Amino acid sequence: MKNIQPKNNGFFSFISVLLGVAAVATTIAYFVIRIYSDHQHREKWKDYNDCGLA
Repeated sequence: MKNIQPKNNGFFSFISVLLGVAAVATTIAYFVIRIYSDHQHREKWKDYNDCGLA
């Protein structure tokens, strides 16, 4: 009796790695955009904080 081993399909492992990289890149992009947006918001209201209106 021969040992039948399943074919290792490299396509699915490639897709898994690709999806993992995409998830990490999306998360990093979200945080970079969020930090930039918060920085812009603080710069906009900085003068108002200095004069005590906010």
